[in-house]
Amino acid sequence: MRRLLALVPLILGLTACTGAREAALPTPDGFPNHSAEEIIARLPVPDSLWSSFTGDLSVAYSVPGDRGTLNARIAYRRADSVLIRFRAPLGIEVSRALVTPDSMFVYDRLEKKLFYGLRGVAERMLPIGFWRSDIAAAVFGYDDLSGERWTVSLDDQYYVLRNLDNTRQVIVDPKRWRIIAADRRDATGTVLEQRRFTDFERTEGRYLPRRIVTSRPNEEVRASISIRRIRPDPEELSFDLGLRSDVQRIPVY
Repeated sequence: MRRLLALVPLILGLTACTGAREAALPTPDGFPNHSAEEIIARLPVPDSLWSSFTGDLSVAYSVPGDRGTLNARIAYRRADSVLIRFRAPLGIEVSRALVTPDSMFVYDRLEKKLFYGLRGVAERMLPIGFWRSDIAAAVFGYDDLSGERWTVSLDDQYYVLRNLDNTRQVIVDPKRWRIIAADRRDATGTVLEQRRFTDFERTEGRYLPRRIVTSRPNEEVRASISIRRIRPDPEELSFDLGLRSDVQRIPVY
């Protein structure tokens, strides 16, 4: 289970989606003179993503002492739950993770153990994107930039936004009005988290990344995730952990 728990914090630092690729887009009117307020107003907000979806993704990961690949199937409902089923390359389902607004459960199907705890306490067993108010919005790059003041600079064809204490930086592609990079730093300037969103495709009227790379340099953790399929607003969703009667329940404090 230790290897699984080391992997789980990466699995959804990223996601992406299938759809029709498009030709190069024109530079928008007003570029490169948009203000921070104008840029933020054009970015998608978390509530504009689907209220539910299912998705299949593949993961290549690297953590201290281990690296490999996994497949995962996600069921997401913004109102209350996210269920992730993890499978080894040969198709064996090794674990399931359930996230609710205040709790988290990880079921090791091989060892017949259920780890559970308050979300704020046990969140390091989950992807770093799960630590935020809306998981799917975070991993698709629908970051909430409101509530802070930002400065704007230009990097070739992209806008670079930094908050006033320089602990957050996002890079925005104005052709799609999407975040393509997001970094978090501590007060000393040390990078805590990096996310990179690439291979954008238009799906159901939304530009979403097909591939996301996330890393935490201090922890020597990195993962690259590609989405094979995504289905918005499915008619039915299951969030069943499928617990066996003899499962051992282990609280996480």
